[in-house]
Amino acid sequence: MKEVVNALATEEMKRLLVDVMEGAGDRVKAELIQRSLPVVSGGDTLQVTCGAFAARVLETREEIRLANQRKRERKQQEADRKQWVHLAHVYKTSESIWERLDQLLEKKTSSVYDVAAKQIKELHDAYDQAGDAGEFVERLSLFRGRYGRRPALMRRLGELDGLSYDG
Repeated sequence: MKEVVNALATEEMKRLLVDVMEGAGDRVKAELIQRSLPVVSGGDTLQVTCGAFAARVLETREEIRLANQRKRERKQQEADRKQWVHLAHVYKTSESIWERLDQLLEKKTSSVYDVAAKQIKELHDAYDQAGDAGEFVERLSLFRGRYGRRPALMRRLGELDGLSYDG
């Protein structure tokens, strides 16, 4: 379809755009699709059978599916890369994050517990990515020692993957 549109003369393109704006979009679409089909005629020119045409349609659909799959994979790889960079930063600044958690938990509200649990999960993932899970377990143990008498906070930690509640 790109080839058909790129081959349009400027005046013809303007005419088609006006037609679309006047509500003839379906007709314009049909016309462009018709132009994208192979020419079938009698004589010495190329003739396309229904089977060949159907095979080409299937081939094109597969090409589009694969292109979309590659696009999704690239997006996922980029998201994974960004997450890796983010967790590396969290690990690098983990000491200050633990200190901010102590400051944050001076307030004893459920919304603060939600934020703290989310931050601890992120710390868990960052330590895990850095291959320093043992250090995280020690820090979490100290944290639980300080705040273990807050069942609502401990429950939230227990709801996180990989962080069981022992109280």
